[in-house]
Amino acid sequence: MFEITKEVIDPAQYLKHVQDPGNGAFVQFLGVVRNVHEGNAVERIFYECYEKMTLRQMEIIEQEALEKYPMVKLCFVHRVGMVELQEASVLVLTSSKHRKDSYEVSMFVMQRIKDLLPIWKKEFHPDGKHSWVNIGS
Repeated sequence: MFEITKEVIDPAQYLKHVQDPGNGAFVQFLGVVRNVHEGNAVERIFYECYEKMTLRQMEIIEQEALEKYPMVKLCFVHRVGMVELQEASVLVLTSSKHRKDSYEVSMFVMQRIKDLLPIWKKEFHPDGKHSWVNIGS
């Protein structure tokens, strides 16, 4: 399961997508907006994407992950729009029988998100300036 959302990401609402009574390991990665990037102060970030292409790339990431880790349950979400400091911009949830697979697929998915998703971010700085940063392809 994957999606793009404009809403605040609440990890609890996505847990149902990775629950399985046979799984004993659950890993949650939550990427939040921090107050500095490459030495520049950041107040908030605006994320923008080409939705149709982003969803297609998310589908590819899901297929790759499940092909590589077939016994894992997976859910990932990326937020678009304005995201304030310490709010989540990305969530990756995984579950598996044992922790190794959950950790590995979580790291795999997060790296593929960074590598493939056509999502850009506009960082807003305290001095009133802003800068665009491409976080995908």
